[in-house]
Amino acid sequence: MDDGTEDSAVQDFLQILEEHRKNCERQGKYVEAEIAKNRLEELKLHEENRRKEAMRSRQIAERLGVEEAHMLEFQQFNIVWDKKMAQYEQHADELVEAMQVRGAAARPPPPLPRASSALTPPPPPCCHCPYVT
Repeated sequence: MDDGTEDSAVQDFLQILEEHRKNCERQGKYVEAEIAKNRLEELKLHEENRRKEAMRSRQIAERLGVEEAHMLEFQQFNIVWDKKMAQYEQHADELVEAMQVRGAAARPPPPLPRASSALTPPPPPCCHCPYVT
């Protein structure tokens, strides 16, 4: 029995019970009318609780579906991100290698070491310099 048929059956039963209560009141059967009224209120409360629980179940199912879809989307994003990062790192490595190759080919040989002035003795004084003492 699906929800639509069940709802219809419950509503039909509630309507029949309400008509029975009204008939009992018209016939002066007040005790039976009171029993029908109490049963009607009890059934309405039960039906309201059943509907709330059904709605809660639907909301939980919907939320789980949304969470599952979100996780799937997140996994797909991570897969794409990992591929892009691997491509980026590979490209960066290729660029570094190319720069090293070009740099080694274009770089002149290092200059020969020169003697430091602190390590070389000063030149001998010349006699015709007026500033030398």
